[in-house]
Amino acid sequence: MFDVPKLVLAIVPHPDDAEFAAGGLLAKLAQGGRRVLTAIATDGALGGLEGGGPALAARRKGEARRAAAILGAEEPIFLGWPDFGLDGIPKPVIRERLVRLVRELQPETLVLQDPQEFDPHPDHRALAEAASDAAFFSMLPAIHPEHAELGLKPWYVPEKLFYSESCRGVDYFVDIADVIGLKVDSVLAHESQVEFLIADVLAQARMAGIAESQVAAASGAGISGAAGPAALMAWAVQKRAAEIGAGAGFAFGEAYRRVRFHPYVEAIASGPPAASGEDT
Repeated sequence: MFDVPKLVLAIVPHPDDAEFAAGGLLAKLAQGGRRVLTAIATDGALGGLEGGGPALAARRKGEARRAAAILGAEEPIFLGWPDFGLDGIPKPVIRERLVRLVRELQPETLVLQDPQEFDPHPDHRALAEAASDAAFFSMLPAIHPEHAELGLKPWYVPEKLFYSESCRGVDYFVDIADVIGLKVDSVLAHESQVEFLIADVLAQARMAGIAESQVAAASGAGISGAAGPAALMAWAVQKRAAEIGAGAGFAFGEAYRRVRFHPYVEAIASGPPAASGEDT
């Protein structure tokens, strides 16, 4: 009874988060003819081991555009808040902007980070809470009634898909075996972050007394030369997808905590209860 969503909106903190968390889902929906959009909260200007700034922010915008194109998604929406600064912005300010975004776009599905799980990054925590609020309360006309002056109406989001690192509480698995290549390629499009993340892993390995050769042997990927970081990242993305997929019998998967309608509506939509036999 539930239709496949016409518009899917992923609201994420940083330019690479949508691809890491939900690249498979977004690619599959785009292939199915759905509009797919990502809204990126921060400029990502601090995501590097050797400093950042406007040049890195501009680079990451370009990477986000290329990653979206790989998935079949539309041009990303850049909300432009400062990297590592969301927790310094009053939560009502972020929430109002996201409520407005939901009412402007009227998505059938939102893809969000799960606020029920702690994340060490303050941007992730701040956005997860504000986006969840927007997902559930954009339907209420008394919430930001000034939006009516912009021609916007309250909007109920029929489906909310929450992702998390631990996958605790997930109940919705997506088979991404047919699009794992697109997910990997979309992640690798974020070249600055591949460099940054792999360099961070190797730095931590050295602090732990682990040689780079041991990291390469453990991953089965070469990490030397220009293609090294990309090879290691591709292995890591596939490994994570294989671990998630194993829980549902897929070669590669993604997992979400899915929230749709009120339980009463879900019960009605599932049809009448099966006959229980004669009365005794």
